[in-house]
Parts: sequence; structure tokens; C-alpha cells
Amino acid sequence: MDHIELLGPSISDFAWHKAGIFKSGSPAFSVLQDSSDATVVLQQRANEKAIALKFVPIDTALPIGLPALQPQVQRINCSLAITLVGSFLENRKYGSLTSLDIRRGIAQFSWPGRFQHIVDGNHHWFLDGAHNVLSMQKAAQWFSQITLQMQADTVPLARILIFSHISRRDGSALLKAVTAALREGGTQLDHVIFSTYKLRQNTTDDHFDSTETFQSDYGIVWKAINPEVEFSIKPTIEEALELAREIGNRGRGTQTLVTGSLYLVGGALTILESNTPTVALKTSA
Repeated sequence: MDHIELLGPSISDFAWHKAGIFKSGSPAFSVLQDSSDATVVLQQRANEKAIALKFVPIDTALPIGLPALQPQVQRINCSLAITLVGSFLENRKYGSLTSLDIRRGIAQFSWPGRFQHIVDGNHHWFLDGAHNVLSMQKAAQWFSQITLQMQADTVPLARILIFSHISRRDGSALLKAVTAALREGGTQLDHVIFSTYKLRQNTTDDHFDSTETFQSDYGIVWKAINPEVEFSIKPTIEEALELAREIGNRGRGTQTLVTGSLYLVGGALTILESNTPTVALKTSA
């Protein structure tokens, strides 16, 4: 969970604070909660405001096969969004959403850096700005799901993880979480690359310049949890991407998961978009 020092420490505390958005006179909506404690607190807060609270399940009418809805968590989010829009339209007497409205909206949906798949020739880049244990697990599950589907249609590609996380959080726990989730999803990595947040060698940013010690520490952690898989340390995001591409060029291509930080993913997007001006990047998000 994020912001534990402000909203925590318990899930009940989080629910209490999150329910602060509830407003008297307006209906409230929530996805189904994994925690019964959170459900109870949300309902209590709704009762205090004398408002109706609806817990929204996954909409079984959602289209199948759209890239934006491949991660299960996005089907959950989409179901809630459709319910919210429907309530708003009904309240304003604007009519209602049709199935075509919903399909068009989902097809046009874009969230750069979140469950984003960029295809550049035989190099597949999977970018997700996950930076806590739960979101790292979701990103790994998504990567495993898509790459296993691709494996049935193509020759095996090198599977690479580019990881960086520099904050007060326990980055080692995040690295272990994504590794465990990949294993559970049946994904075997061929190489891991640890980077800093620095974009390129010719850029100057005092905030990102002195972070390579973090990457060395991640190397030590990696040796302990998966010593059979080689790892590399690169001082910039650009060099990490270049190494992944180089590894792929030795074979048939790559499937590279870039995750651990929004700084890392944002920098990777900048590099990928600026380095391929003549290549049509196929993006699904």
C-alpha cells in the first residue's frame, strides 16, 4: 500500500480516509473489497453521511479481447467507471450509455506507462509504473499473461526485466515480489538490468545522478534470489534499453518488462518515442 505513514497503518485506516470523499446527498460507489474490514468501514462512513453505497462487481457484459481490458484489475476499474458514468447521466437526465458507447470508450482508452505494450519491430516493451508490492504483482501477472499468449504464436524471444526503484520504500521487497509473481505466472527471465532514473549520459539532474549504489544493492539481492539469471547494471535508462535491444538482436527479439518506478517508465517512454522517429510504434494500453 502507498502512503502508509499518512493513511495507515491498517486497511481499516485506509478505508476510513478514502471514504472522506463521500458527500451527503450523493450516491457512493466502490469496487468489491478483498478485506471485510474495509467493507465494514466504508459502509459505516456511508451511513454517517446517510448515503447509499453500492459495491460494484465486474461487469459481465464487458467486451472480451480488447487490449485495455486484458489485466483483470482494469476490468474491475472499468466496471466501476461505467457505473459512475451511468449514475451521473441518470442524475442529469442525459440518457444512458449504450453498449456501443462503452466499446468505443474502452477502445479509445489510453494510460501511458500503465499496462502499456509498445511493439517496435521484434522488440516488445511492456511498461508499468508499479511501485508497491501489490501493483508489482499485477504488472508481473499481466506481462506473463501476454508473453505466454505470444509464445504460442511466435518463436521464443528473450525475456528481460529492467528494474529501478529509489525511495524510502523497500525496493528489495518490490524486486522479490515481481520475481515471485513472474515465476508463478510461468515466466522465466533471461536477463535482468538495473538502471538509475537518469535519462541519458549527457543530461544533468542532481536528483538522479548519485543513485548507482541502489543498483549494486539490487544486484546483491538478485544473486540471492535467482543466481542462475545474469544481471547487468547500467547508469542510465537509455543504456538499459540499448542493452535489452542488443540482447534481443542476438536472437529473435525481446519481451522486456520495464517497471519499479514512474520515473523509470516515464524516462523509458521518452527514449523509446524519441529514438524511433521512422518506426511506427504499435501501442496498446
